[in-house]
Amino acid sequence: MKTQIINRKNEDEGKIDELLDRGVEKVYPSKDILKKVLLSGKKLRLYQGFDPTGTKLHIGHMVGLRKLAQFQKLGHHVIFVIGDGTGQAGDPSGKTKSRHHLQSLTLSTHSDEPGVLRRMLESFGKEGINLESIKSEKVGEDVKFKIKIDEHKYKPELISKVVHSLVSQGFFTNQQLRQNAESYIEQASKILDFKGKNKVEILYNGDWLNKLTLIDILEIAQHFSVQQLIERDMFQERLKTGESINLREFLYPLLQGYDSVAMDVDLELGGTDQTFNMLAGRTLMKGMKNKEKFVMTTPLLSDSRGVKIGKSEGNLIGLTDAPSDLFGKIMSLGDDAIIPIFTLLTDIPTQEIAKFDLKKDAMNLKKRAASLVIEQLHGKTASKEAEEDFSNIFQNKKIPEIIEELRANEKELLSEVLIKNKFLSSKSEWKRLVLGNAVRDLSENKTITDVDFKISGDLTLKIGKKKFIKVLSK
Repeated sequence: MKTQIINRKNEDEGKIDELLDRGVEKVYPSKDILKKVLLSGKKLRLYQGFDPTGTKLHIGHMVGLRKLAQFQKLGHHVIFVIGDGTGQAGDPSGKTKSRHHLQSLTLSTHSDEPGVLRRMLESFGKEGINLESIKSEKVGEDVKFKIKIDEHKYKPELISKVVHSLVSQGFFTNQQLRQNAESYIEQASKILDFKGKNKVEILYNGDWLNKLTLIDILEIAQHFSVQQLIERDMFQERLKTGESINLREFLYPLLQGYDSVAMDVDLELGGTDQTFNMLAGRTLMKGMKNKEKFVMTTPLLSDSRGVKIGKSEGNLIGLTDAPSDLFGKIMSLGDDAIIPIFTLLTDIPTQEIAKFDLKKDAMNLKKRAASLVIEQLHGKTASKEAEEDFSNIFQNKKIPEIIEELRANEKELLSEVLIKNKFLSSKSEWKRLVLGNAVRDLSENKTITDVDFKISGDLTLKIGKKKFIKVLSK
């Protein structure tokens, strides 16, 4: 019995060492102090915040999610915080320029006839308004247009003259951010447990940040000096280059820091780019609750150029990407991204990783890394099929030399072209294939996920496991 207790103690200490060392950049105030707390048996209340200014979590998020899962398995209380409150301010972390202050509008129409978008653009053009961006999407029977306008250039009265359904002003509204975050839990559940005995708690920081009074904000602000905030590296860089520092961004660390106070946590987890914000939380916890808060920073998953893999840099590899897309995107990363992927996103022992020879075996190692990542997110079968697809199409070039060709008009629905030419039997078959991620555009190396996909150029398609076809646009 005594031997069993000693073995269990050694096993627990081993798990704690793994928790504190692998995939951890730094712990404040120190790893040694946090280790003593963990070895004492105390169960911590900890969290990580996720910015919902996009709709997808990506493999860069996996670093933190996997670390949260380790804490959860050791019995600690994990909180998954969706930053719909801080998202309204706009996190400046990693940004060398101040964010444009954009007015976001959403317009809907029941008409999907040609010319709707053109007429809308003409309406803005007549008033001399240039749009920063416009995106359209089909929602049921309606078409929704998402528009952004630089509000510094135009008077609100002028915009409202053209647009009747003004949805919001500023970066994002709380409503928009919560809509973006609707699928976050489902995506994160690939790694975290939201339903078990020790389930992860879900909180939205807008629930407390949007209730702060002027007195509350002044009390928070009194714990910081201008000198402390201006010392932030990115702000120093902006000062050197003459870029502006928006006061809205300047106050962001105070808002994120207050999350720790509102939830009364013991530890905050986040990427190294969040260090300043998380340390602001340490300052507030000490000043407002006289309590020690640990901060654990995790390395950023970077590509071969040292650029982090995420939505802000335009190289997003989403957790919900189709397995074949995931595999292809990971394979397209530089060879020097292989070791970080193994270290941060897999459970391969570090001793084994240290023996990898990238010069001799980079291709096989990268394929193994991609397979292990996909296995965690989609299961073994999907991982195996994704690897086979990659090998057949991109390595073995197993695309038939002679492929049937179809002619189609620009903007014609791909589904109608395939059905009209009897390549598919019905729209229901098309929908089933698309929703099952079984239609791939080999010319762009991506899966077609839109059932209303319209032709905009030549396509080489793989449909299901064995059908290939070329669609040539007129």
